[in-house]
Amino acid sequence: MKVTERLVDAQLFAATINSQLDGLPLPNETRECIATALFQLTIEHFNAVTVLLERNLGGSAAALVRLQYEALIRGLYFWHVASDAEAKSFIEGNDPPKIKKMIERLEQMPPFVSGALSTVHAREWTAMNSFTHGGSAQVLRRFQQGNLAGQTTDSEVKHILKSCQYAAYVAAFMVAAACRSSDAAKRVSDAHERLGFDQWA
Repeated sequence: MKVTERLVDAQLFAATINSQLDGLPLPNETRECIATALFQLTIEHFNAVTVLLERNLGGSAAALVRLQYEALIRGLYFWHVASDAEAKSFIEGNDPPKIKKMIERLEQMPPFVSGALSTVHAREWTAMNSFTHGGSAQVLRRFQQGNLAGQTTDSEVKHILKSCQYAAYVAAFMVAAACRSSDAAKRVSDAHERLGFDQWA
């Protein structure tokens, strides 16, 4: 599939998420509210990535991948693991555990015992940091045959879209679950399956 078609699919999926989740009532528990807000942030970053890629701002889109990933992991942590005391501390402005510690604790829970989160983290974390913080991954891609250029390759765009769409899918499904909307969860899942982004890049 051409990269332009992938981008259109991603934008369609973003629109589906937005239409299905907009206006759903917030859950009652503090931990669930925190998680839902973080999942919504995950989805917002996905929307921003599609806009940036449409405007050929691939470096900025890549810089958002880590931010989206961290929002998702934090959301999963507060939903599945965090104590009420941790939720209260977070609301008061304190940081949650470091991301590797959150993943370690998540992978003690039944939905995550496969180790997929730590596998993705080990594979992608260094590159995500480099793109977010202006590291070599951002710098070297701008040197092409002795000229200064910022063009993102089709392969890079597809990788960004696949990663970000999958994270948005997980986040959207979790929001629907938190808000007790089985209809929204089904429509999000159906759209995700139809558009073919079935796993993390």
